[in-house]
Amino acid sequence: MFVCCEFEIDGEWTQVLVDDRFPCTLNKRLAYSQCHRKQLWVPLIEKALAKLSGTYESIIAGRCCEGLAIVTGSPCETLIFSDFIQQDQIWMRLVDARQNQFLMCAMCSNEKIDKTTFENVRLLNNHAYSLQDIYQSQDEQIKLIKLRNPWGGNFRWNGDWSDRSSLWNQYPQLKQQLLKEKNNRRDGVFWMPFQSFLKYFECVDICKIRPHWYEIREHGHFHSDQQMIQAFRLNIQQPTHIDITLFRQIQLNLRIQRSQLSISIAIVNVQQKSDGSLRIYSIPVVTQRGQHKFVSTQGFLQPGNYLILPFLFNPTNQPIENTRFNLGLFVFSI
Repeated sequence: MFVCCEFEIDGEWTQVLVDDRFPCTLNKRLAYSQCHRKQLWVPLIEKALAKLSGTYESIIAGRCCEGLAIVTGSPCETLIFSDFIQQDQIWMRLVDARQNQFLMCAMCSNEKIDKTTFENVRLLNNHAYSLQDIYQSQDEQIKLIKLRNPWGGNFRWNGDWSDRSSLWNQYPQLKQQLLKEKNNRRDGVFWMPFQSFLKYFECVDICKIRPHWYEIREHGHFHSDQQMIQAFRLNIQQPTHIDITLFRQIQLNLRIQRSQLSISIAIVNVQQKSDGSLRIYSIPVVTQRGQHKFVSTQGFLQPGNYLILPFLFNPTNQPIENTRFNLGLFVFSI
């Protein structure tokens, strides 16, 4: 049996054909990823990605947002907690993502906390958890995060608002509401307070799957002549939400290490002067400089004419003649 898998690789849809033969251990079990009830969709996806990357070893590590982007093709964003001054901003971003039913994953990591402390609260350091739900009481005094450890129930939060926490007894209605489906302690699912979440986790990856995206993908390359920038025209006729991602096509595995080259992208509102030249009116959307494979951002654009400008920052003057990029643009009218 052969299966065709389609992934978004560096911003471009790519198909790969794989068979149903998988590497196994001596006791005839799958050597790598496995599914419950002997489902094969996970090992098939894993094998297809290993084929694209060259080996199974090359896909051992990675970022959640990269995996979500590859499988779904949707724009992804990483909320790094240290980038926010106020915690309320993080909470509102999570509330918005949950209301839009976006996929979310959280990275458990904090360099200031030792390994023993993580073990005492039954969390895995440098480990990804799926973020399934959030809850806020009407008086905003209780803010909870629902997480799932994909490894199951061996490591599950045991602090405040964990399954056996006495705090649930003080709020019987809340316990009935949030723990009503909690009958399997091996599923790796647990609730924890928002403050503890910020303490032990460093970021949340958000995959913005929308049923009504209008999607545009363009190709280009960075010029060796630094005086020349490739730009894309964009005409907006009504208020529009935009999500844009710049992908860099290079061989270096940036899931594990970073490049010395940084990329960024800006959307510039321009007005045409009487002599035909363009005048910059404003810069409503701009990303931070990133050294990974892609950078992304979102914003709201009013009607007008815009230029999309991809940037490559080359502090060490490395050769960039072969550095190509893909541009992913997702828009929908407000």
